Amino acid sequence: STGRQVVSGLAGLLIIDDGTIAPAVLPDTWGIDDLALVLQDKRFTADGRIDYALTANDQLVGYAGDRLLVNGMFGTTWRAPRQWVRLRLLNGCNARILVLRLSDATPMLQIANEGGLLAAPVARSGLTLAPGERAEVLVNFGIANAGQVTRLLASTAGGGMGMGMGMGAGPDTEVTALTVRVDLPRQTGAMTSPPTRLTPASAVSVGTGATVRTFSLDGGMMGSPFTINGRRFDIGRIDLAVPPGAVEVWRFVNATGMAHPMHVHGVRMSLLSRDGSTPAPHEQGLRDTFLVDAMQTISVAVQTPLVASSVPLMFHCHILEHEDAGMMGQFVTT
Repeated sequence: STGRQVVSGLAGLLIIDDGTIAPAVLPDTWGIDDLALVLQDKRFTADGRIDYALTANDQLVGYAGDRLLVNGMFGTTWRAPRQWVRLRLLNGCNARILVLRLSDATPMLQIANEGGLLAAPVARSGLTLAPGERAEVLVNFGIANAGQVTRLLASTAGGGMGMGMGMGAGPDTEVTALTVRVDLPRQTGAMTSPPTRLTPASAVSVGTGATVRTFSLDGGMMGSPFTINGRRFDIGRIDLAVPPGAVEVWRFVNATGMAHPMHVHGVRMSLLSRDGSTPAPHEQGLRDTFLVDAMQTISVAVQTPLVASSVPLMFHCHILEHEDAGMMGQFVTT
């Protein structure tokens, strides 16, 4: 299953960089001022093996671990330089929606999401990332004292992590994802101030008369399975055929009592609205995963693949236990 494979370690990043962006514009010295962080929660057996024995609650809301790992390690410390740094964050959890912030309330400037750069940096006191979502932020450690320690803290959206020895699951519970010790010197030629504007890829725009498709996210009551448009995944069934190179509006209507991060393969997407409201600046641009909150409707501009193909592409909930249980469909371009 996908859930077992990911919790066992099949999660990582493919980073596509623009080689024309100079280090003075955005940090890019790998491991020094440019760091990728894959966050995953896991459970372990007494002998240290990953425990993927699903409980009834795991099957309903998704697998939840009691330890948060960063790049496969627990209790990690990173030595950072006294300058602006770039953190590339991936929520690689099977199901947990993470809320991230810095312990000393240092602001983060979000510069990108999973689809690339934003039009301009957005100041964030904290980030909420659903499974599969990514974000890039700039943090100014140039104002820190030599040897100063700060921590990247994580909690669960709507509740506590319930992680760590003796830690509860209250709404204020946070755990340390990463300890940062600022004790390296500033690099020569490092970025001195963040850019005020960035060069994003063009968002997907919708013209008049575009085809509108609705995907109802259903189930979860009284033990019923989560479904899309009332149907569970069937590998022998094509759920829809779309024209190549078209721009359509896909509406995801969440009729359930929990949030679902929705992901579509092989297309370009931009968020148009949440319950009719314009998306926040950090949600704009190109995207590939959207969190649809309980009882919420989002509308997404979808540009279909340019070439017709009978090879199916998937759309699914990124809570991996929901995906494995059938909250997924497939489409072709014709």
